[in-house]
Parts: sequence; C-alpha cells; structure tokens
Amino acid sequence: MATRWKISSLPWSRVEGGEKISGMIDQLLQDFSLLHPEKSVPGLVTLYKAIGQLKDGYWKTQKLKEVQQLIEACSGLWLEAVVRAPYCRTGRFAVGHLCAEQPAEWRSDGCAGDQP
Repeated sequence: MATRWKISSLPWSRVEGGEKISGMIDQLLQDFSLLHPEKSVPGLVTLYKAIGQLKDGYWKTQKLKEVQQLIEACSGLWLEAVVRAPYCRTGRFAVGHLCAEQPAEWRSDGCAGDQP
C-alpha cells in the first residue's frame, strides 16, 4: 500500500509533537490485518485527530489527506446511486435512491446485500 508507506515515511521526530504520531503509526502498522482492514479504522481516526492538533503547515495538511484516504480505504464502505432516467434537465430533480453498504460485519440489514 503506497499510502501506508507515505504516512510513515515522514521523519516525525522533526515535527513538534511528532513522537506521539510516530508511535501511533508504528502501532497501527503492527496491528494491521489484511483480512480485516476495517479493524484499523478506530486507530486511524485517533491518528487523524492527533495530526489535526499539530501546528498548521504543509505536512499537517498532506498527512491529514493521506490518513483520510486510509480511513476510506479501510472502511470498506460501498456506495451506489440509482436513478429512474438516464438524464435530467437543468432545474429538475432526478428521482432515485442512494444505497450505502457496509461490510458484512457492520451491516444489520444492508440495502444491497446481494452485491459483491
């Protein structure tokens, strides 16, 4: 995973408060499960919040984007939008529905459970 490498490649010791971030990343990498990446989401959210408390700057902005991408990738959330017509005129509404599917472990009654 290129993003996993990117987030840990910054020498966090150069950033004020970065020692804590470095330790959190090491723990996330150690605990990561390829079979259950969704188990990393709570730790990634905690990491996102910790990076958010750092002093503003280029690296803070960049690393927040990368952690957000990791959260999205690990969550396993799947979205589908279905409309009745293939087009819609300006100023009109398209009638349809949006379906969000969670991984089987999270889903109580998913609307697209038959989808792969």
